[in-house]
Amino acid sequence: MTLFIGLKKMNDLIIFNNLINNTLKEKFKDSGWSGTSPVFYKKDIPNVIKSIEIRKLINQDIFSCYLKIYSSFNFSNSMKGRGIQPLNEIFIVGLTPNKVTDDAYYWDLSKHDDSNSKQMDLFWEAIISHGDAFFENFNEFPSSFLGIKPEDFLKGTVQLFGTYEVYNQVAYLNFLKEAHIACNDTITAAAFSELAIDRFLKNIEGKNVAQNKEYKSYLNSLRMPNTHG
Repeated sequence: MTLFIGLKKMNDLIIFNNLINNTLKEKFKDSGWSGTSPVFYKKDIPNVIKSIEIRKLINQDIFSCYLKIYSSFNFSNSMKGRGIQPLNEIFIVGLTPNKVTDDAYYWDLSKHDDSNSKQMDLFWEAIISHGDAFFENFNEFPSSFLGIKPEDFLKGTVQLFGTYEVYNQVAYLNFLKEAHIACNDTITAAAFSELAIDRFLKNIEGKNVAQNKEYKSYLNSLRMPNTHG
């Protein structure tokens, strides 16, 4: 019985991904995106990967769309397995028919092909109208981030573009550290590194993770890379 339920869920996702690929994959490709449902991505600027991730909820006729930015810096202590990896995810927002948002939003699906076809048209229009505008904010990277100072994080949570919540402030700090290293500003980078390490250590305080390889690797990635030798 458990196997049957598992296969039904898997089949449900395959059908949905086929719907996305059959209706939108060529449009993604024509717009410069690579990949296949549920993940499309674009590597058109250095050190950053843009991603559109489309996920159907199991046993529900709804799906969500997330616009994500992943770090892909290549310094000596950057996270291994660079690319679309969970630990390299820096920013995430949702997409609705009318805007990019911090709030959860679910697109409806139908049992009828005609209704789904219209929904896919609406969904693509939202990607073109609102998703592309969001990603364009990164096209001049890193200049759009260089005005952020380490002391801004001491005043409270720092938003993305002053608009969107960034729930992983440690990852944000590390992202800024690496952006400044790329600009050869090691003094500012070191200040971001120090704050990131301090926040991370406070976050894991009291947790028995000191010997965990993943935690140790992540902590190392927050440090300044070795520039000697």
